[in-house]
Amino acid sequence: MATEFEVDQIYRNVLNRPFNDGAEVLQTYSNMTPEEITEFVTNSPEGQFAAQFNTELGRPIRSEGRSYYMDQLVNQNVPISDLLNYIANSPEALAYDNLMAQEQMTTDTLQQQADQQAQIDAGFSPFEFSAPNVTEVINPNTPTVNMQITGGSQILPTPTNLGFYGVNPTTGLSELLPQMVKGNEMYNPMFKSGVGGFTDVLPYQFDFGIPAVNANVPFFDIGGGANFLDAKEAKAIADAEAQATYEANNPRFSVTHG
Repeated sequence: MATEFEVDQIYRNVLNRPFNDGAEVLQTYSNMTPEEITEFVTNSPEGQFAAQFNTELGRPIRSEGRSYYMDQLVNQNVPISDLLNYIANSPEALAYDNLMAQEQMTTDTLQQQADQQAQIDAGFSPFEFSAPNVTEVINPNTPTVNMQITGGSQILPTPTNLGFYGVNPTTGLSELLPQMVKGNEMYNPMFKSGVGGFTDVLPYQFDFGIPAVNANVPFFDIGGGANFLDAKEAKAIADAEAQATYEANNPRFSVTHG
């Protein structure tokens, strides 16, 4: 069964106040488990008011608010549903909703910017380029030959980064530093490449052209056309010879003599 300490912790967690409801209420709780007490307190009118404050106002209920709404419920006989609805539509609740919407918009914007920056930075990282299997697209039964289908690219590695010229904050002299210096912070300079955005990721190489890609490409045998014509001509000759033989053996049906 629950101890007074456990009951006090439940009140602080659920109602945002210590237990001070007296020995009679404590005696009632002594026959209940902590889980049963938590459920009972959460579903009580005071528990519902406390939960509504946390949800709709973004803050715990204070003693003034607790006293006001409990008085409205007990002494003024205002239905609890009306009181909960009033809290949810109070000016403070509407202001809180607006603040949450603005924060969510800011979060979404920052995430979008982070995604865009990640795409920009990825342009300076090693990448893989692949082409679709054209034989699967055209005809899987077509004979193919593996060949390079792109012009290829020329890789120009960048020299090892020796640093950037700037004023050393410790010496006050202009010298070669491993990074740019601003105040006491070290950082890489932001630069823009092509039509991309700004990035502080230093390129490790420059890639001109399109990376060389090989693929299985369908091909047509040039000799195949000639073979087709030869076969067609041979058939025509064979048909003519057969016709001549037939006419010789059957003069009445000769196409020449009628």
